[in-house]
Amino acid sequence: MDIGMETMQSKHNVDSMAKGIVSKSTQLKWEKNDKVLVCGAVAEAITPVLKSLRFNQAEVLSPMLKRDHDIVATKPLFANAVGFYTIGRAIYG
Repeated sequence: MDIGMETMQSKHNVDSMAKGIVSKSTQLKWEKNDKVLVCGAVAEAITPVLKSLRFNQAEVLSPMLKRDHDIVATKPLFANAVGFYTIGRAIYG
């Protein structure tokens, strides 16, 4: 989707962001019972709003960080960092 908290006039308005997500995803034919995984800095705040507006299967995604000898769940805030770290490890070892 081409929307995110950085595209909002008020970066703290999760209600407005949730409405934008519902609007865009409805255009994409997402169903209300589709599983929606939410990550990023506002994931924990926006997920209940998404559930109340349309997506009753919405849940917060906790990115999994694979370290040398274990795997740990991280906060949704670190989703991009974990993704880029994982890509970097795959490319550069």
